[in-house]
Amino acid sequence: MATHPKVTNIYYASGEGEMTIYPEQTLPDDYDPRTRPWYEAAEATAGQVVITDPYVDAASEKMMVTLSREATDGRGVIAVDVDVNDIAAVAASIQIGKDGYITILDRTERFVTHPTLAAGEEASGDWVEPLYSKEADSFAYTLEGDAKQMDFMTNGLTGWKVAGTLYEAEIDQETVGILWTTLAVIAGMILIASALLYFVIRSIVRPLNRLTAGAARVQQVDLTEQIRVDSNDEIGRVSESFNAMTQSLRTIVSRLDASIGQVAASSQELMANSAQNTASSEQIAGAIQQMAAGADELARLERSNRGGPGRRERQRVRGRRERGTEARRTITTVDETDCPFD
Repeated sequence: MATHPKVTNIYYASGEGEMTIYPEQTLPDDYDPRTRPWYEAAEATAGQVVITDPYVDAASEKMMVTLSREATDGRGVIAVDVDVNDIAAVAASIQIGKDGYITILDRTERFVTHPTLAAGEEASGDWVEPLYSKEADSFAYTLEGDAKQMDFMTNGLTGWKVAGTLYEAEIDQETVGILWTTLAVIAGMILIASALLYFVIRSIVRPLNRLTAGAARVQQVDLTEQIRVDSNDEIGRVSESFNAMTQSLRTIVSRLDASIGQVAASSQELMANSAQNTASSEQIAGAIQQMAAGADELARLERSNRGGPGRRERQRVRGRRERGTEARRTITTVDETDCPFD
């Protein structure tokens, strides 16, 4: 007992009804241990430890349970009384919410511990039936006008019901607090997400705006400015491609300008050649007219020669022939050297 201070009595009851107890106590003359519940239960279980339902000891007024077991030779029962008041103290020290509490009941529906009811008092009320209908569960009930929630379990060794009771008003209050906390967290997350979304959208929209402005400048035939590239993502690569396209357009335009200048110079040269050709054509036309007049004169002279022309007339005809010959040379020279299309 020195090593187990909660053990108050140790005793042995023989099959003949003899009782040996320590510490020594005076028992009534008609006391027969074989009729006691702890003896009968131990005898019925054949060598297994049996725990009785709790009871209040008359001498010490403490809550007790008796642990009993049949002796190995089967000729008696060994038992000890154990003080379980500490169980009530532990249960009382456990706080559930603000006003909630722990209660323990034995297998006979009597209280082992309760904050307001005496140990050993029989439990009553609508909540008792669902408490003993299952090994473990939770249910709502109303006691003395207060809505409560009870969660319970059954101890496998003793069969006692260990239940925790919580007022639903406290649950509602805690739920409201949790709700407001949750809403505050959600609002904060929305603000953070909105800020992140703003910067993400800004990082996308600003390069797109620069790309759009660059396209508008190209539409207005302004190929002098490059788009600034700040990233290596898809938009940055598109901007680099746009700058490369603008550079290519500038190269093409420069080549076109050079070609246009060459075409303009060629056009001026063609115009000069055309004017020279016009003058040559007029000179050729005059020579042709002279040749035609010479031909007419020769024809007339031929007709006149038949009647014996004079020396002066022949000289005049010879001079016209020479002018015609010179005109043919001029035509040949123009054809060989002045035509710009050869």
